[in-house]
This record gives sequence, structure tokens and C-alpha cells, in this order.
Amino acid sequence: MEKARNPNVAPETLDVNHLAEMLGMSRTALFKIRKNDSTFPEPAFKSPKRWTRSQIIQWLNYKANIVDDAEQAGKEAYGNVIIENK
Repeated sequence: MEKARNPNVAPETLDVNHLAEMLGMSRTALFKIRKNDSTFPEPAFKSPKRWTRSQIIQWLNYKANIVDDAEQAGKEAYGNVIIENK
């Protein structure tokens, strides 16, 4: 069960530098993801651009579920076949 949030505490916000650091990538790589991935969240605050940590964690969880679903679909389509490169 999720804990009730304290309304007196503002959500942690991330600028582009901190967001890139959190995701372990360069600002350029982050820019490319923001430009090409329609699922990437819009900034919670537009000027200056800031995302909330919870937005990014939610997006990461969403992306992880897509990968899990694709992996599961592959297993269902092809069985648990392991292809080895020799």
C-alpha cells in the first residue's frame, strides 16, 4: 500500500543535467530519446525544464514492462528456444 504523501513536501525535480546523470547517459543521448521516443514524459515544469523523479521512474517501469512483454511474446511464439552464435 502506498504511503500518504506529505502535502508540504514538493516532489524532487530534475533538470536536464541531473536527469541525464540519473539515466546514466549524456545530455545528447537524452535529447535524442526525448526527440524520438513519444513515450518519454514531457517536463512537469516548462521553464526552466524540470521533470519529477516519480515521472521518470514511472516511465522506466513502463519501458521495462514493454521489454518484458516482448520477451514473453517471443517465448510464446518460439518456445523457450535458445539460439547460440558459434
